[in-house]
Amino acid sequence: MASYVYSSHHKGRKLPGKVAGFDQETGFGLVRLLAPAAGEPLAFGDAAAVKERDAVLAAGARGNVAPAFVVSRREFTGSWEYLLESAIFTFPPIQDWGGAALIESSGKLVGVGSLYVGDAGGNGRGVPGNMFVPIDILRPILDELIANGQRKGAQRPWLGINAFEDEDGVNVGRLSSDGPGERAGLERGDIITAVGNTGVKTLAEFYRAVWERGGAGVQVPLAISRGKRALTVTVTSIERGTHFAKQTAH
Repeated sequence: MASYVYSSHHKGRKLPGKVAGFDQETGFGLVRLLAPAAGEPLAFGDAAAVKERDAVLAAGARGNVAPAFVVSRREFTGSWEYLLESAIFTFPPIQDWGGAALIESSGKLVGVGSLYVGDAGGNGRGVPGNMFVPIDILRPILDELIANGQRKGAQRPWLGINAFEDEDGVNVGRLSSDGPGERAGLERGDIITAVGNTGVKTLAEFYRAVWERGGAGVQVPLAISRGKRALTVTVTSIERGTHFAKQTAH
């Protein structure tokens, strides 16, 4: 069944579109408009060249455009098995940040809005802002997304674990219903201490250790602490998209 979305035109008109591609690794999706739109597309800029204190523009939906500054470039880990090597964090926070365009001084696109964050600087000062996904990680896969709807080759292994890190290490906060982790017997509150023989204390260490084992379908042995017990649970990974396609099929 075809999926349809509606894109806001700069004059307030809504344009029909169809989801044309999605990349589970980066989170980038493509929408193909089904009606003509006025205006010219933004050219891609060099996101790697964007640095702290650079002045930028953030352009959200409904014509909201606001000036901002880059306050940090740093690694970002999401609880949903997601990692960016060098995300772009800006201040002040903007309205309509989801899917917003981050535009550098020459008018080129360097990022796409993903989140509102409470500590954009990453220094514990609690300065709010937004996180943008650098456009550079879309470049290598853009043609594949346009042609095939997804990137070619092996997909990353997905465990269906929503986790967070604290002084105890990597904590299982939630498990996707009927996902690989739940089927393997993981439980909420488990603390993951190692992937195979590789010890992990942070989300980034956990994700990298899993992904280094191979593509989707690989067996992932997890050493866990459950109360006073030390256990090993082996999770048969899958491709993330197959799970959610099953959940949303009509």
